[in-house]
This record gives sequence, structure tokens and C-alpha cells, in this order.
Amino acid sequence: MKFIEGILLYVCIQEPARPYIGPEDPPNKPKEWKVSVAVTNEDQADAIEEFATGLQAKLSVKKFKADKFKETFKTDLPEGVSKAWVYTLRRSTELGKTGKPVPPQYAPKVFVMQGNTRLDITNEKLVGNGSTGKVSLEVFQRDNGKNSIYLKNVMVDTLKEYVKTSSNYEAGSEFDSEAEEAPAAPVKPAVPKGAAKPVKSAVKADDEDSDIPF
Repeated sequence: MKFIEGILLYVCIQEPARPYIGPEDPPNKPKEWKVSVAVTNEDQADAIEEFATGLQAKLSVKKFKADKFKETFKTDLPEGVSKAWVYTLRRSTELGKTGKPVPPQYAPKVFVMQGNTRLDITNEKLVGNGSTGKVSLEVFQRDNGKNSIYLKNVMVDTLKEYVKTSSNYEAGSEFDSEAEEAPAAPVKPAVPKGAAKPVKSAVKADDEDSDIPF
């Protein structure tokens, strides 16, 4: 099996995601590229399970009913579909335990087809939930004979582009507004030399307002 085809969800390739850190994982576990893909055909889900079992490899999969799927991913399953199997594939941004980053040419990428031409849109567009396409797989055999299945690339067939909300935030702008809102310090008028000092009124302000009925 070369790829899993379905509904694309949480495509984190342009911006790698922070990984889950388990009890046995190092606290500085590197970020990872991650993609989830929903399969709505039970026969296809069975075939994927057989593929992973044959390799003695584990695949992250979770089953969703239609209402829970919409609540979780903010997109609908196709009309008439009541459930989906969501597979999540990952790839570390570092090479094994070397601490070295994966070379750019081997990093996962996002493609679309334009006619017969394959276009790389990894750094141009963000793939939103509900897009459809294929997630290619890479099988890696370890020294102990066990296999792991990793994310390789994504081919988008139908793109629902995710557009980030614009922000007018500017670092430090809170100080500007504070300066604008702060009242100016009162300036005492200059008293000309030789001018008579003002005489204080013998009537208090409270007495002046005493005749007001409210």
C-alpha cells in the first residue's frame, strides 16, 4: 500500500506540530509533521488494517460517528455516510536520535496536480479540514526487524484552503494607547511679579451646592 486516500484533516506540514510527550519520552522531543486522513469505506479501512498487521506495524486510528466527526473536525462527512476511520500519520522533524534536522529535500510536502504537472504548494497554501486527497506512506524497517509507518507526502485532489484570520496586533502597541489615554499633568499658570495673590473664598463648595434639590 502506497497511500491512504480520503478526507484530509489537520494537515500540519507547513508548520510542524508539537508532539505528544509520553512518560518515557524526553521532555525536549522535537516537533513533528502530522496529517490525519478520514476513510469512510469499511472495506478500505479493513485493507489498511491488514496492511499494517502484515508489517507488524502500528497505525494510529480512531473511529468517529458522523455527529462527533463534525464536532471534532468542524467539517461534514459526505451525505449518507454515518462513520469514519481517522488515521494519523507523523514524521519527526529530526533524523532519529541524532538531533539533526531532516534535510529539506526529504521533508514532507503538499502537492496538487495542474493538468499533468505536479505543483508543490507546501509554502503557498494551507490545507483546510474537509479537503480530499491522498497521504503517501513510507515504511521503515528497524534493526530489530520491526516496522514503522511514517508520513511521506500529501497529494490534494480537492482543496479547501485554510485562511488565517488577520491580526492588527503590533508588539508594544499597548504602550502607545496607554500614552494616548493618560491625562496630561496640570500646568499651573504663571503669576506675574507684583500681582496680588487670589483671595480664598470663605464659602465651601458644599455650601454652594446646598440649595440644589438632588
